[in-house]
Amino acid sequence: MVFVTEVVIFAMEPGADLAPLEPMRKTLLEQPGCRRVRYSKQHEDAAKLVLFVDWEDVSSHELFVQSPGYGSFLANIAPLITAPPAPYHVPFDPSPPTVLDNFVSIASTSAAGKSAVAEVAHAYFPTGDEFTLQMQQDALIAVQQFIDETKEALVATGGSGECAHGFALEEVEWKGEMCRALVLVLGWESIEAHMAFRKTEVFKEKVGLLRGMAGSKGMTVWHVKNEVFVK
Repeated sequence: MVFVTEVVIFAMEPGADLAPLEPMRKTLLEQPGCRRVRYSKQHEDAAKLVLFVDWEDVSSHELFVQSPGYGSFLANIAPLITAPPAPYHVPFDPSPPTVLDNFVSIASTSAAGKSAVAEVAHAYFPTGDEFTLQMQQDALIAVQQFIDETKEALVATGGSGECAHGFALEEVEWKGEMCRALVLVLGWESIEAHMAFRKTEVFKEKVGLLRGMAGSKGMTVWHVKNEVFVK
């Protein structure tokens, strides 16, 4: 089944108690159309908590936002955060994006996923007519070409071989402006493995496929080690 993944980056209070995350994810998994909940602090910035929620479709999430249960969800998360979040949705290919399933809990059992760490990259583009449909299609082709042409070197340095990518359906803020965002997720056995891959000649030769995408304003890259809860 094809899902859409809600992505939310929370700016947290320093030293925030993460205990409210348990009732938060239970509330989410009780909602019709919610299939999977993942969360992790960003490795590069422990003051940021990232939530990835698989919904059957965007309307399932919108129905939750309009429901009475959404108030209790906000009440649970409010003590943790310093500012209102700005969620966006990504229809990842493939779906569901198992590359984000780093440590999975189903019922009373837990198990490590195929990817211990997920690298999450965002490429930012103009909004409106400035970023044409052809440019969007070319960007997706460039990402797939990068995946295909680096896979052997990636796996050799500790990549899991799992990946997912897709354009966010909403505009995403970057450096104070709203942008279109193409999200690429790659799986690794460790962050050190990713750093080793970046030193390879293959990466140096092929990274231009990503950095040279027409209209690109820039990129961000960060890592997560998600706890995953499945309905």
